[in-house]
Amino acid sequence: TEVTSSMVKLRLELEEKKRVTSLLQTALAQQRELTVRHVKEAEKELKHQLKLQREQYEATIQRHLSFIDQLIDDKKVLSEKCESVVMELKQVDQKYSKKLSQMQEQHELEIKKLKELMSASEKVRREKWIDEKTKKLKEITVTEI
Repeated sequence: TEVTSSMVKLRLELEEKKRVTSLLQTALAQQRELTVRHVKEAEKELKHQLKLQREQYEATIQRHLSFIDQLIDDKKVLSEKCESVVMELKQVDQKYSKKLSQMQEQHELEIKKLKELMSASEKVRREKWIDEKTKKLKEITVTEI
């Protein structure tokens, strides 16, 4: 009976150990499931944060690209305005250069006419003076004769 009692005791211990093992395996399985769930939740949260960050970066990049496009368009407009102003300045310069040369030509022509008129007037005055002197000389000569 001692063997039987020892056998019963060993069986009870074996059943107890099986029950404890079963409980530990169940607890381990539950812990594994919990760990897997936590890992999946963490992955999901990280994916969500990554998605938000990507959206923010893409929005920022899009704003920068739009700003760059606007700057390029503004530069084109300003370049066209500058070219227009330069062309206008060239036209004005040509116009006034032409007008200045015309005025110089006209001035030179007027000076030439005035010189000719002065020369003709001087010639007429000289001839008149010579005629008067000649007349006086004739008178003096006639009176002395």
